[in-house]
Amino acid sequence: MESITTTPSYTSSGPSAHKHIWLITGPAGCGKSTVASHLASALHLPFLEGDD
Repeated sequence: MESITTTPSYTSSGPSAHKHIWLITGPAGCGKSTVASHLASALHLPFLEGDD
């Protein structure tokens, strides 16, 4: 598993002018969608799933 540290591109009032795409990868059934959903919720960002 690879860990990447970044500077948040959001503020308490919402997304800033800087845009990022968060891509979460891993084998089937490891919890990618769950982690991505919780991350999006915590950061007040949209959650788009590639399987849909």
